[in-house]
Amino acid sequence: MKIVYALFAFIIAAYLYLIVSQTIFPFIDLPNHLAEATIYKFSSDINIQRVYQIESGINPNSFHYLFCSIFPSVELGNKIYYLLYCILLPFMTFIIIRHLGGNWKFSFLSLLLIFNYNVSFGFAGFTMVIPFVLLTFYLLCIDKHWSRLVVALLLMLLFSIHILGLLFSLFLISVLSFFQSKNIRSFLSRIWVVLPAFIMMVLWYGRTFTPEQSTLSFMIDYYRTSFVQEFYLRSKLMVFDNFVLFAGYTGVIVALVFSLLIIVPVLLQLAKKKSLWQNTLLFVKENKESASLCMVSFICFFFLPDKLPGQGILYQRFSVFFLVSFIIAGSILYRHHLSTSFQLIGFIFVISHFVLWADYLSEFDRKNTSFTPDLFSQVPRNEPMGGVIIDFNYRGRPVYIHFPSYNIVWNKGITTTKIIDYRFGAIRRKVTLSSLPEYQEWIGIENKIPEEYGNINYLLIKGEVNDMPADAIQIAGDMNWKMMRMYEAND
Repeated sequence: MKIVYALFAFIIAAYLYLIVSQTIFPFIDLPNHLAEATIYKFSSDINIQRVYQIESGINPNSFHYLFCSIFPSVELGNKIYYLLYCILLPFMTFIIIRHLGGNWKFSFLSLLLIFNYNVSFGFAGFTMVIPFVLLTFYLLCIDKHWSRLVVALLLMLLFSIHILGLLFSLFLISVLSFFQSKNIRSFLSRIWVVLPAFIMMVLWYGRTFTPEQSTLSFMIDYYRTSFVQEFYLRSKLMVFDNFVLFAGYTGVIVALVFSLLIIVPVLLQLAKKKSLWQNTLLFVKENKESASLCMVSFICFFFLPDKLPGQGILYQRFSVFFLVSFIIAGSILYRHHLSTSFQLIGFIFVISHFVLWADYLSEFDRKNTSFTPDLFSQVPRNEPMGGVIIDFNYRGRPVYIHFPSYNIVWNKGITTTKIIDYRFGAIRRKVTLSSLPEYQEWIGIENKIPEEYGNINYLLIKGEVNDMPADAIQIAGDMNWKMMRMYEAND
């Protein structure tokens, strides 16, 4: 048994090596989060103060930039952040399974979700939500007075990590408290833990934000006009968490195979002897904790909108919780016996997953050897730089669209970036759109320089531009990444 524990730890260490050895991460939104951390860390810098403003007061989704800013460099802080996440996800799965009396070897399957949809999309805040929600769930399962007090504190922390994680936890607590309670008094003794975080959320939401359609009116319109018509998209549940490994149907098939290893054993065991429906009801009755996690994850994935005003990519984030709930359920169903053949297949899948992600990450670094701080070294810090990312895909995903934000990370420069125009963002613009235009992240569709960039003298370009001015010159980079000085823009 000690050998199996050592093997589990060794494979986790191998994933940690991937994080440590990576130069630039192919996580879509991550450059923006690094830019936020840089602005916060160097908020006293005169150049940054002139352009960017940090919202005062209570801010959700702030944990990542606060954490990264305490280290000598935000990139070092970010690596430590992801190392902690990579340790916590399998560890929390392991201790939950042990507490619920499941077969701990199912914890190996959590490694198939390390680079889940939230990680690959660069949702830095929601990435850390995953292990902290699992920690909250673990404490709820303990169901003691002291554990409820810790949950109350954790919910306030979840507010700072990502507010969607807090809302998911509030829903989970409500459902699990209902199942655990025998009467109203017992329910109230459990549900009170949500109050401190709920008050924080109300105080924050009472602030003034960038005007957009109200959430309530948006949801009414969505469920009336789009929910049923777009429901077929929820069928992607089984492929969201690893499909980025390859472009097209190859990525979909690979992701599906990994997910089936988690889902199929549970369904096979539930279908034994009695009907699938009868066994499922019996499992729910006898395992209210794991059933609650599965139920809440299922509802969030299948019934939430795909976006809200000021918040994109919504229901897709919860596929990882649904799959984790199946890992926990599988560990309980196979608590007494797990065949050697399944253990061997699971081990092969985990190793294959590691190898595929190692290839994905290493190839990305090889393709971007010229993307270094030197690329931005000739851009004056007090002049705006725009991004024209035409060739934005890596293996079919728009990985490069936010790479202009590295001018903030490495140069502490002024950059067209989406972080200053988000409805709920903590970083705001101080300057007008004429001085610093809104970033056009999907400009690659048109292959031309946006008219709004007319006053910008420096452009980071990836791909071929159709209307490149004749007197523009390349001042840094290579054929892959070009830093252009647009003399014509100043005439």
